[in-house]
Amino acid sequence: VCEGHLEAITCLSVSGSVVVSGSDDMDLRVWDLREDIREGGSGARCVVRHVHSGHTGKVLCCCIVRGLLVSGSEDKTVRVWDLASGKHLSTLSEHTNAVLCLATDGRSTVYSG
Repeated sequence: VCEGHLEAITCLSVSGSVVVSGSDDMDLRVWDLREDIREGGSGARCVVRHVHSGHTGKVLCCCIVRGLLVSGSEDKTVRVWDLASGKHLSTLSEHTNAVLCLATDGRSTVYSG
């Protein structure tokens, strides 16, 4: 069990052993899930790699593409983060309503709506 969000989780994105969760608490958490191979280990364990704060509304969607984390929110913005460093790279604020979904072509384009 991974613990950390203060409110309901609203979205998940997975890439290898990395899981990103977005929440009603307006944060995204980047989890590193690795097998606990120690003697007596309990299987997978959760390690928080980064906590991304900055949205001023609930996080509604997220996706991982080419080393970037992209998130959409009730605050009408799309934010782009570097997945490895956790650094915030950009905020796109052209939406006139909440950003409900994100999709990627798997290469370099992310669509939002």
